[in-house]
Amino acid sequence: MNIRTTTALLISIAALQMGAAASAQKEPEKRPGVVVFQDPNDAPGNPKAPAEQTVDPNDPRPVILQSQGALLFMLMNNMPADTFRGDLDAYNAKYPAPAKAKLAAAINELETGKAAANSTCVPKTSTKFKVSSSTAAPVIRQYIASKEITNAWIVTHTPKGCGKLPANVYTVAQRMDGTLLPIRMGTGETLINLNIHYDLSKVLADNLLKFYATKKVDCEGQRISPPDMRIVSQSGDWGKEFYGTYLSGKWREEWTFTGCGGTAVIPIDLEWKGATNTEYLVQFPEATFTPDS
Repeated sequence: MNIRTTTALLISIAALQMGAAASAQKEPEKRPGVVVFQDPNDAPGNPKAPAEQTVDPNDPRPVILQSQGALLFMLMNNMPADTFRGDLDAYNAKYPAPAKAKLAAAINELETGKAAANSTCVPKTSTKFKVSSSTAAPVIRQYIASKEITNAWIVTHTPKGCGKLPANVYTVAQRMDGTLLPIRMGTGETLINLNIHYDLSKVLADNLLKFYATKKVDCEGQRISPPDMRIVSQSGDWGKEFYGTYLSGKWREEWTFTGCGGTAVIPIDLEWKGATNTEYLVQFPEATFTPDS
């Protein structure tokens, strides 16, 4: 991976994100029976006031997956996000994770392409996966609301056939036509979802070169590995997992990058803030770089 193009790892998801944003900006269609949500505290004509959001009672998707604005309105009025757990249970029963053989085929296609591009060994996939739903991750909700995808899952898979390899962590989205879009987020163990990964990729792309420069390492144009992720600690009241997020809890991860003549370890502090927000801080002052011996 070229350090100058880290964000290109998510170009397909970024395209979906722009499509979702464009859909959200369209004037909502006025139909009988459609519920309109708008914050009553916003003064008329306020340019910063959110656009009206609609929820169609005839839409089979639950409210949380129809309109991000409606969800935010409800949360501002102290409706707990956990209120929607039953709706998400039903939605995931309707759109369950694909068969493991289908997941394996999609991941194998992705990894074969990466190996060919980098002239490396082509790993073999197996059907031994850890799969969990990511329906409630904010960016996934946006894609579902804009009818770009039906659902998405976080998949951890350990490839074989190229020596001892670490587990890979993917988000796998299912398009409306049933095809799968896998995005590798890194290797190892992590609690992040695609939303956090997208944001952190942008932060790291903007700041990794500066970090290497502080260590007097010239990494311009050189290749580094995708991050190897490790959970260092967890604290606070986590409660029950909420379809790709948690509603509360703090944790620290260390992301390790190899390349540029050494190994960089970057600590990241994160905290769940309900169903709509996650705070994070990349601790570059605590980051280390160890030159290759």
